[in-house]
Amino acid sequence: MLAIDVEDGSLSGNLTAQTNQFLDVLYNAGYHNLAVYSMESWFGSKIMINKLHYSPNIWVENISYEPKMKYDAWQYTWTGYAGDSDVDLSLDKTGHFTSFEKPKQSTYWQKGKLFEAKSMLNTYSDLHLKSKREPRFGAKSCFYADVVKDGKVTRLKTHLGYVSANKDFLHRVK
Repeated sequence: MLAIDVEDGSLSGNLTAQTNQFLDVLYNAGYHNLAVYSMESWFGSKIMINKLHYSPNIWVENISYEPKMKYDAWQYTWTGYAGDSDVDLSLDKTGHFTSFEKPKQSTYWQKGKLFEAKSMLNTYSDLHLKSKREPRFGAKSCFYADVVKDGKVTRLKTHLGYVSANKDFLHRVK
């Protein structure tokens, strides 16, 4: 799991949009077990949970009392003690933070001609997706592509270059 910590008082602007930009980068890099950490007073005022991309786990800090909002983990103190150190302590209400399941196996489109990006989708100049190109497909962009094999996986060859055929990143339209 990867988490973004949003709690710096000097932050300004649309924090939901800024958080989504960060989540998009992680998701497009293949990290799909995501979390957003902040204080309870910010969720619903500065960070709109229902507008966050990918339904991330919510890790909320509230030292005074158990949060009244829905959450996955709750940081209830920063004055815990372990060995010779003061530590923050959190309660994992859903098990999403403490269960270590084997990651699901990725699946790839084997056929199709028309695809739709689920979120920002990087393009590459090479079949192995090593040389990133500047043009990208935005969320909900539809594009035509040919399915090509790359070892045990497939890629999509588009007019902009190659993209991953990973089903987590795109829908097949036809």
